[in-house]
Amino acid sequence: MEDFLRNLFAVENIGASSYFLVFLIAFLESIALIGGLVPGGTVVILAGFLAGQGYLSFFKLLLVAVPGAVLGDIFSFYLGDKNKDSKLFKGESRFIKKGAIEKGIAFFDRHGNKSIVIGRLIGFMRPVVPFVAGAMLMKKRSFILWCITSSFIWAILHLSFGYLFGAVFFGD
Repeated sequence: MEDFLRNLFAVENIGASSYFLVFLIAFLESIALIGGLVPGGTVVILAGFLAGQGYLSFFKLLLVAVPGAVLGDIFSFYLGDKNKDSKLFKGESRFIKKGAIEKGIAFFDRHGNKSIVIGRLIGFMRPVVPFVAGAMLMKKRSFILWCITSSFIWAILHLSFGYLFGAVFFGD
């Protein structure tokens, strides 16, 4: 099995670039407009799997996944804040479906601060909730607190799932 994994993932070439990739993917998947196209959760689970196999450090992955997610959320929040009066929130955008923004606003209205945590854990909501929070003028301090908390929970859950799967089912 180890030879199969080694050949499939070319694990002998895994190094510092893997950590940068996890940071970049965690960042990109949190950004409105492009986040839905980036398989961030899957990449983080795969990285956790490789850590469970001993190819990557779980702790180092945590140190790059959390800041990547936090910075992506903050950037998306900033985009929402700067676009609060734009066509995006009037249903006139070619890039974002009117229904996605409406669902994000309703979700944010219903759940308030905890929407940041819930949105981080629900894949399709991940890039939308920070954007809507910025547009809805959520207090930056509160947003950042909830953003850090939710990013840490998200990273721990995804990395742990991959790690346990790699160590338990494919370990020696």
